[in-house]
Amino acid sequence: MLADDPLAAKETVSPEDLAGKPLISSEQADNTGVVANWFGEYAGQVNVMVTYNLVRSAEYLLREHMSYLIALDQLVPAGNGTGIEFRLICPPAIMNVDVYWKRGAKQSHAVDLFRQHLIALNDFK
Repeated sequence: MLADDPLAAKETVSPEDLAGKPLISSEQADNTGVVANWFGEYAGQVNVMVTYNLVRSAEYLLREHMSYLIALDQLVPAGNGTGIEFRLICPPAIMNVDVYWKRGAKQSHAVDLFRQHLIALNDFK
């Protein structure tokens, strides 16, 4: 959300806080029902105006005061003079994130390090 928004004064944001407000959500979260499920009893008041595949595009809409952005933490620069504040949602929403890569394909050093980090975090191959 924008830093000057009244909800930025809160530590966490609830379904009641966002009910009826214009939202920007990832296409995956919208298609799988994560957003609607998180709203619970307020599901009838979900107002997803736009979905995104690339969060940077959604950031531009947020900066134009279009709506509230629902995104994973640290995907959009927030705090420290950015004009954007990140707030956790409460209760937390749980969502699987899938990452794919082509086995045997030549990867950059950065991609290989990222892949190794994910494998280490999730203890899978």
